[in-house]
Amino acid sequence: LFILALIIPTVVLTTILFTNIDKIGVKKDIVEKTFIVKGMTSSDCETTFRNSFKDTDVDVLSVSFADQLAVLKYDAAIIDKAFLYKQLNGSGLSIKVKTKDQLKIIDYKVRVN
Repeated sequence: LFILALIIPTVVLTTILFTNIDKIGVKKDIVEKTFIVKGMTSSDCETTFRNSFKDTDVDVLSVSFADQLAVLKYDAAIIDKAFLYKQLNGSGLSIKVKTKDQLKIIDYKVRVN
């Protein structure tokens, strides 16, 4: 009984180790980026956006129809922008990295005297 108590956990842990060997010691480059989302026409598009990244290594931290923005968290060492664009292909949505110097014009008026 004592021998089984040692062998079973050893076999299980060894199996876990070998199935994840390609992920051990790999440097991760986790980034959190804000993207401008184009093509969102309703709040249902938020769900479509989230579903586009379901079952991937991309975490959708937030999506806002009102602001047309999404915040994604992913490992930049294994996921590139082309992958992100591909996930949205066919959904009618597209993304563009929001830079810090981009401002949103809320309301403006031109007055002539």
